[in-house]
Order: sequence, then structure tokens, then C-alpha cells
Amino acid sequence: MPYGNDHTKLSGIIRDIQKHRAVVEFPQFNKKIIIPFQCIHSQINQALNQERELEIDTWYLKKTRVIPLFDPHSF
Repeated sequence: MPYGNDHTKLSGIIRDIQKHRAVVEFPQFNKKIIIPFQCIHSQINQALNQERELEIDTWYLKKTRVIPLFDPHSF
């Protein structure tokens, strides 16, 4: 893992499952992104279009700008 072992739990809706990735929508952030399965640490099944809590690598969420790159309270 390039940036560590941290995971973030967010509510998301899996809109599509492809060969090695999932299309996930995060309604609270108004974003829809493609996430490789290796970055998702929650159970993924074929239940599409249902909101649930997903555990995703924090570095990937920062890279795709779903969450802020820097925590303003860390300085």
C-alpha cells in the first residue's frame, strides 16, 4: 500500500460491479467514483443500489478527492 494501512468507513451506494472494480456513489459528498476491489475492505455482494457502510482505503479516498487531502486540525 503506497500510503499506509488506514481505512475510512463511509456510507455509499454500489451502482455497478465490474470485473475488478465497483462504481460507488457517495450521496453526502455528491460524488460517484470507480474503486478497485483491492481498496474496498467491506464485503461486496451483488446487492446493487442499496446504501450501506463501506470500508475503503483512506489514501484512495484522498486521491480521488472524496475526502480532504489534509486534516486542518492536524497542524
